[in-house]
Amino acid sequence: MFDCDQCDAELALRVTATQSLKIKSIRNLQGHRIEQYHIHADKSIPIVRGGEAEGEMYAIETFGSTGKGIVHHDMEVSHYMKNFHVGQASVRNPKSKQLYNTITKSFGTLGFCRRWLDRLGESKYLLALKSLVDADFVNPYPPLCDIKGCYTAQFEHTVILRPTYKEVMSSNLLHEASHVESWYVADGNFLNRQLSAWLEQVTNNTNDQSNVRAIIAPHAGYNYNEPTAAYLFKYIDPTNNNRIFLLGPSQHYSLV
Repeated sequence: MFDCDQCDAELALRVTATQSLKIKSIRNLQGHRIEQYHIHADKSIPIVRGGEAEGEMYAIETFGSTGKGIVHHDMEVSHYMKNFHVGQASVRNPKSKQLYNTITKSFGTLGFCRRWLDRLGESKYLLALKSLVDADFVNPYPPLCDIKGCYTAQFEHTVILRPTYKEVMSSNLLHEASHVESWYVADGNFLNRQLSAWLEQVTNNTNDQSNVRAIIAPHAGYNYNEPTAAYLFKYIDPTNNNRIFLLGPSQHYSLV
């Protein structure tokens, strides 16, 4: 028996295989510069020449639509991000202050969704979250919609502008995984033992990319200062080079 996600995916594949759709570039969306803990920095990347500078990092994004190619905000907001430009926020309401502290501790100025707040044990927080949005302490990111019934898609690469070349940080290796396994554990020591035993097979010279074997990325929305953690563990070996990447605020950096 197939689950709904698999059925939906198979239906999408059949539609893609049997239909040829005319795609338009979404004109009012664009890429952006990235800084540390500041996803949407001070420069945007439209489809025309801009003022990019050496040493800067950018998210190069393409957006496609089978509709009009112009999106608008619609439907219920579920994604948010703490305002990067707000320093020490003066939040007076106790519930709003407690929620703001949770957001700061767990996500910093990176994006999050309400489901992740639920996982952290927050409850009855919608009014507090609205007050943070109204006070401009937290930015909302509502869904971006084209006309009803159309398909939209987004693809992105992260690049750094070097003196003589552009370095693509989002390697295609991420899309060539031959096997994916998820570990959900409540015992951090158990996960440490499992990863330590596995990583003993890998050389300690992590500067040589030929030694890299896999991707270990923590699931967002968890407090990593507590024993409960969830990690996404991917085996990849598309070129027989054995590759390892560590992504996100993982406590396992010391294992490599």
